[in-house]
Amino acid sequence: GTDYAFLVAAETQATAEQAAFTGTVGSVQVRPGRLLLALGAPGAVRYGTAGLAAPMPASLIADGTQLILRCDPGHPGGQVTITATTPWQLAKGEKATLTIKGNQYQLTVPAGVTHVILERKPARPAR
Repeated sequence: GTDYAFLVAAETQATAEQAAFTGTVGSVQVRPGRLLLALGAPGAVRYGTAGLAAPMPASLIADGTQLILRCDPGHPGGQVTITATTPWQLAKGEKATLTIKGNQYQLTVPAGVTHVILERKPARPAR
């Protein structure tokens, strides 16, 4: 697989091949069938058409059937934006709220919620 790491003292923007980053700490891990986007501080990270923007440290694992957002237990809550091209929906029982604007999935994550799962929307039956 391929890894990209970003670590700078002051907020900046950087790109490397298909990876892009805004903030101070972030990483991308590309593996067959799996992508991990991570932020160690507020910022944004993208790889290809997938992206994560958050006001707190967070990570996103994408495996083709689920998107799993993880946050530190002590986070204050906030709006996290996931960019993804496949249609997604909140998994049942999730404690976040979701607003969809095109390929932007805006999650309002309550304080202390450590993970939120989005699952692939089922295909609509042909008519």
